[in-house]
Amino acid sequence: MTQILAITGAKGGVGKSTVALLLAWELSRLGYSVAVIDADVQGSSVSAKIQNPDSPFQVVKAKDRRDLWEQSKRLSDQGVEFVVVDTNPRSSFEDPKFTELLSSLADLTLVLSRPSPRDLKAQIKFAEMLCGKASGEVRLVWNFVQPRTAAHKAGMPEGETLLGIKALKSYLSSRISFQDVGFDEADIRTLGNRSASKEAADLAAEVLKVLKVKPNGKKKAHPVRRRECTTAR
Repeated sequence: MTQILAITGAKGGVGKSTVALLLAWELSRLGYSVAVIDADVQGSSVSAKIQNPDSPFQVVKAKDRRDLWEQSKRLSDQGVEFVVVDTNPRSSFEDPKFTELLSSLADLTLVLSRPSPRDLKAQIKFAEMLCGKASGEVRLVWNFVQPRTAAHKAGMPEGETLLGIKALKSYLSSRISFQDVGFDEADIRTLGNRSASKEAADLAAEVLKVLKVKPNGKKKAHPVRRRECTTAR
């Protein structure tokens, strides 16, 4: 059975493509068949696949909501276990029907946000529209978290209340590591940063838990190839 994960948010630059690709790598590493539907006008996920054609998941483009529907159905018919949709923030305002379709298709919608008042306020109307149409689970994912700051500590519980959406316990704070991995679009583990790797693993594990998907013990994780230094000596 295909599970559809929608990575959304009303603002640009909150890390939707990063998280979509991060989950695609993590779920593939756990042995699941994965595809990413790139519905963002920037085409970041498509570019990532071009940059690293050996990445262990498909990436396809969806230019509009009809294309999204058709691609989702085609991938489901192929038996792909997880379809991750990298969305366009502007579609929530320019084409609300796209957001409505996505929320009706998705088994789990992840709304990305920084835990800051300005970012949270920008998500209010989007959250109302999304939750009103969602047929599956909806969760907040905190990105760019600075856990030692008082503002972010307060912002997380306040954000859940403001948007009326429960947040995942796992969050992403290793901003530099997740940006650095973008040079060759590899698995985050190739950086050798334990904190970033743990955040990625925790996020994927919690997604599986919310979806009530039991890890398949028969499947082997893809091996991680460490980067080789190419600096001239």
